Amino acid sequence: MRFFIFFIFFFTTVFSQKKCDKAIEKAIKLKQYFDQNEFNVNELKKIENLCNNSEFNIVLADIYFDYKRYNDAINLYLKDWNSMYSFDVIENLLRSCLLTGNYNLAKNIIIENEHINISVNPHFKNIYEKIDFSILQLIDSLQISVKKLPFCSLSDEYFPSFSTDSTSLIYTVKKENEDENFYTSSFVNNKWTEPKKMDYPTNTLYNEGAYSLSEDGTELYFASCNRLDGYGGCDIYFSELINNTWSDPINLGETVNSKYWESQPSISSNKDLLFFSSNREGGIGKRDIWVCKRLGRYEWSSPYNLGINVNTEMDEITPFIFYDAKTLYFASKGHIGMGGFDLYISTLDKDGYFSETKNLGYPINTWSDESSLIVSKNYSHGFFASDRGNIELPNLDLYFFDFPDVFKTNKIIEIGGQIIDKISYNNISNSKISFFDHNGKNIGNTFSNLDGSFLYNFFELDSLIVHIDSKDHIFYTQNLHLNKKTNKNLKFILDRKIKGSRVILDNILYETNDFSLKSSSFFEIKRLANHLKRNKKTKIMIAGHTDNLGTEQYNQELSFKRARSVYNKLIEYGVSKSQLSYIGFGFSRPIDNNETESGRSKNRRTEIIYD
Repeated sequence: MRFFIFFIFFFTTVFSQKKCDKAIEKAIKLKQYFDQNEFNVNELKKIENLCNNSEFNIVLADIYFDYKRYNDAINLYLKDWNSMYSFDVIENLLRSCLLTGNYNLAKNIIIENEHINISVNPHFKNIYEKIDFSILQLIDSLQISVKKLPFCSLSDEYFPSFSTDSTSLIYTVKKENEDENFYTSSFVNNKWTEPKKMDYPTNTLYNEGAYSLSEDGTELYFASCNRLDGYGGCDIYFSELINNTWSDPINLGETVNSKYWESQPSISSNKDLLFFSSNREGGIGKRDIWVCKRLGRYEWSSPYNLGINVNTEMDEITPFIFYDAKTLYFASKGHIGMGGFDLYISTLDKDGYFSETKNLGYPINTWSDESSLIVSKNYSHGFFASDRGNIELPNLDLYFFDFPDVFKTNKIIEIGGQIIDKISYNNISNSKISFFDHNGKNIGNTFSNLDGSFLYNFFELDSLIVHIDSKDHIFYTQNLHLNKKTNKNLKFILDRKIKGSRVILDNILYETNDFSLKSSSFFEIKRLANHLKRNKKTKIMIAGHTDNLGTEQYNQELSFKRARSVYNKLIEYGVSKSQLSYIGFGFSRPIDNNETESGRSKNRRTEIIYD
């Protein structure tokens, strides 16, 4: 009898094992088929009951996990749970909980299996930290409402960007069996208009995505893939507005692009910094955020990696540089977050490096993927893309929210206007405009557009110094006092370089009764040096002048030595001697009355005379 019972048990066990072996083999073949074709959840559901042992359940759960069916994966991982499962299985289970918002379930799994030390195992450190972080975020969430934009469809919508007046959204759409293309919708009479596909040159026969328009509306940057003039899979392209018509897009070239993947550009409001994501060599992780600095109107520096405070060993994507050019929003999988891609903020510190990042929290971030955040200039709203709508069948949609006060950084002042030729009154294009504080620190640079216009943004300032460098015009410098809102209609009128033209250098000062330059004068002299080095055919005479206190001989010698001090400093800064000469006029050429202190102050001056 015992033998008979043992035989039945042995036969049943062997038969059951063979049945499960065949079920596992069928599951593996299905996985191979899915990899070559398309995942079909119904086909996988059909074989779930073919076997009921842990090995088969894990094989099925792993397939569900690979195809992001995380709830199905959780059910099968837990169906016959064994704490002796491999670390890969435990990691997949915890990640499935993390990516479905089942944070408390994940926490309980960790607590109930303390004997395998999940919480201290470095293999799970990142997951464990994310689970604890996410539980706290749900408890201490932001008091805001996140809503889907009403024009979203069953297609993927992502990479939102603003029009110049911020009343329209431009975004990328990926429809089935179509390339990526740009669409736009406007907010009119308190509702969004029906989206429209944009025209050439932004949309072409190729894939286009990640639209970034300069704040003044004159320059457009976007990513496009697999073009004939490309350097890698995806490159960054540029178009400019000329006479109200967009130019044909051009590749930014091998300084910016590489044989790898460059995408998701974000041009700063001042057009002097270009941020983007790339998997190029020299990075920290898989995809990093990089920045190029503008060197000329069509010239960019080599890319700089933003470093370990922003980039991680994982992916960082969709940078958006705010209008202050100091606040960066981006998406990351590597920083501590709530699931997949989360949205973060980082700001430039006083040394010019991006500070440690901060997660924007729940409900902006969830267990789904959030990316491509943009923030309106007045901090009224934020817009971003997320696949939070349906865990099992996710597609990317656009969402918006009222921007919370806790993340608002700096108020901004706009400076803008026209650069104009004094004789013809025509606009001057491609002149370099530099801004300095009163300590001589350069706080920004830009170039005038083809119509002579420019626009630049600052933090709140009371005043600054403006330098304008145009190859056909004399050196221009001006102290500018600002109001608290906007200074967008300024006019800067430049004199042409005509023999005998004079410019008084107001910011060049000397020690009392001495020819030694004060250190505060150096930045003005350095700007003049840059002007001369940029225009090597330009020649000037440096002229020193004094008031009438003291003898004629004394003042003649003092003015001569002061002019020579400026001459020597210019040579020190790299200006050719052939471009320079100097002279002292003493008090022989006053421009005001020497009888008053105010007049004498104006007569004590250094000027340059164009040859």
